[in-house]
Amino acid sequence: MEKASCEMVKYDVSHHSSWFSKQRSYRKELIHLFKCLLVPAIQVVLHKPVILFGTNLCRIFFFAGLANRRLVFVYNELPRLDNSIVGKLDRFIFKRFSKRILVSSIERSKLLEGYYDVSGLLVLPNIPSFLEESEIEVKRPELVYAGLISANRFPEEYISKINKSGLNFNLLGHVAHDFDLSVFENHHYYGVLEQRKSQDTQKNFQYALLSYTTSEVNNNYCAPIKLYEYIAAGCVCVCVNENEGLKRFLESYPALFVMIDKVDIFNFNAEEYESQRRVFFEEEHLYLENTITNVTSLFGFENAC
Repeated sequence: MEKASCEMVKYDVSHHSSWFSKQRSYRKELIHLFKCLLVPAIQVVLHKPVILFGTNLCRIFFFAGLANRRLVFVYNELPRLDNSIVGKLDRFIFKRFSKRILVSSIERSKLLEGYYDVSGLLVLPNIPSFLEESEIEVKRPELVYAGLISANRFPEEYISKINKSGLNFNLLGHVAHDFDLSVFENHHYYGVLEQRKSQDTQKNFQYALLSYTTSEVNNNYCAPIKLYEYIAAGCVCVCVNENEGLKRFLESYPALFVMIDKVDIFNFNAEEYESQRRVFFEEEHLYLENTITNVTSLFGFENAC
């Protein structure tokens, strides 16, 4: 938004406490968001430039897009691709506002453009602002994972693959109450770390795990933030599955990505890694810059503040 040359007001709204539990409630989530969004709602009504970041926020304020042409929708998760009430609402939003919708990967944009028969979806890569690229140096030949540790992220099949890899497994993040870390044969748990501390810890390890299922479309078309964290930390990304959201990276950057069943024959080359890492971030930042340019020019953000 620096290119927009305007004053930006940011509202951070967290999910309801039930959102990441087995008792997830859409009703509680919507009520919670409504309570938190009175001031942003006024901004929408006043026709100021507004970026709605979050799939549920896009659904709540979809009607404002009819009047406010400077309102942009960021679907950080995939919409519901079915005929449920929520699915029909998502369909209306994508059909009506396709030129003002941002999604988090090329793969997701292609999927949704085909599903809804629209064009013009913009790509906003999940590149976190805190990244600091580390030097490529000798690291411990071990595996690290940062994120939610749960049965959904680690079904028995994945646990077996991790154990068979023979790598010591280091975990950072919140452990779900129904998950037992002892299922991993050789592991060390670092606990829940602040973001920068987490990235500093990741820098110690050669390999970093991307664990996403293929059975659920949102995970199959994953666009993980940790992908950028891992590569900035100088780790090789180890994929459990050839997810649709990861295939492009597996094919284009063989020095940065490897399947878990091929780790034992993977030959790390620091020079090749650094070369591909540079191209990787150049390409991803190009998508980001193009999207920012499109948003600021299409909706007049640079003249609106």
